[in-house]
Amino acid sequence: MQSHERRVFNFEGQRAIAIHLTARLRDDSGIARDASSLREASRTLKEHGDERGLLAHRIADNHLHSILACSREDAGMFARYALSGLRKRLALPDRFEPARLRPIGSERYLLNSVRYLFTQEAHHGTAFDLVHDGSSLPELLGMRVDPSGTTKRLRRLLPRVSRDIARPWLGVGEFESADPDLDQLQEATASAFGIDYTGSDEPAQRSMRRAAAHLAKRLVPEADVTELLGVTRRSLQRYLSERPGPGEVRAVELQLRLRSFLLRAASPERD
Repeated sequence: MQSHERRVFNFEGQRAIAIHLTARLRDDSGIARDASSLREASRTLKEHGDERGLLAHRIADNHLHSILACSREDAGMFARYALSGLRKRLALPDRFEPARLRPIGSERYLLNSVRYLFTQEAHHGTAFDLVHDGSSLPELLGMRVDPSGTTKRLRRLLPRVSRDIARPWLGVGEFESADPDLDQLQEATASAFGIDYTGSDEPAQRSMRRAAAHLAKRLVPEADVTELLGVTRRSLQRYLSERPGPGEVRAVELQLRLRSFLLRAASPERD
């Protein structure tokens, strides 16, 4: 695996510390429009970008953005494999147009590009992914488990991008103190882990349900949360006897409070 410490690449005679890639389908249709497909798209981009210096990504209405710290050649390989992977996994009906690659030559330009990428909803006047399932911003804010290391790579190049600086890019109000609506727990947990909430016994699904169990029992300690979590009593006790991974419960809690905030903002009469 190649190192992605700060390096300067030659981009067709130009100095580049990163590359901004954009792509859209030939028929200009949407790439991913529901939570499950947006999470699948994020996983695909991270899978193909992990060894090619992926710093940030965003599915934005009818196109996508990715920023990578890599050479022009590696960015081209990322485009080839990632876009092909998206077509296959999302069953997209048309091909992508050739990806557009633009060099990023300075730290200031990189910061502006990252901010622009994460605030695409505001630029395009859309609101189909307010929780950023199709974006790497949740990793930066501690709202999604990040085994790919995207956030570490970005902060090596932009060490001043703290959570306080990145927090406004989410584009919502002060959600952290919102009363949690536990009906949103399964979907919040799915977003925190970037996978669908299922009964599968794969390690990632077990980790996901374990984190949700610990959060549920902390929020409603006297309640029977088995139905809420979709698990048996025996499974619940097993999950509670195990220790969640670093940051997992916090990621689920932030996702839960975000969803609760957005739901109440959309339906004030619920209060």
